[in-house]
Amino acid sequence: MRKDMKMLVFSDSHRQAYEMLKVSKQLSKQVSVAVHLGDGWNDMEEVILKHPHFAVHRVCGNCDDLQGPRVKVFSVEGKRFLATHGHMQHVKSGLLRLACLAEENEADVCLFGHTHRPVMINYGKIILMNPGSISLPTSGFPPSYGIISISENGFVTPSIVGKTIEGYRPLDAWQVSDI
Repeated sequence: MRKDMKMLVFSDSHRQAYEMLKVSKQLSKQVSVAVHLGDGWNDMEEVILKHPHFAVHRVCGNCDDLQGPRVKVFSVEGKRFLATHGHMQHVKSGLLRLACLAEENEADVCLFGHTHRPVMINYGKIILMNPGSISLPTSGFPPSYGIISISENGFVTPSIVGKTIEGYRPLDAWQVSDI
């Protein structure tokens, strides 16, 4: 029996790759996929160099030079993911445009950033997840990142992990924004 496939999800590192590198190193044996959701396109280069075994997916944010796609659809373990920074879908004003884009692309999971606030909600059968900012959180949230586990039977389990004094710990539901 195989272990669950695990994916690391980062966003909004803003040229501060230290925490991403620390988390990537700590979880490198458990993770096979890493995603960056923009405003730190170049920060991901360091993670790629240190962990060449990661399959990497990334999109450009509003603070990145246009070096890659703004929206990316990809599959992992039979699940369809849509990744975007979120600024073009105006996620700071609500998630309906984002959810519609995910629906149009038949995504099982829609990953976004931009707000620097962790979000994890269901829109019908679609999981919408913003891991928050790994380096510049806002609104009293801690630095955070996401983990997505996909079980052998295809069950998707998302979680958001925040930095505490003791280290990184999963955030409780009440600590995650619903925007």
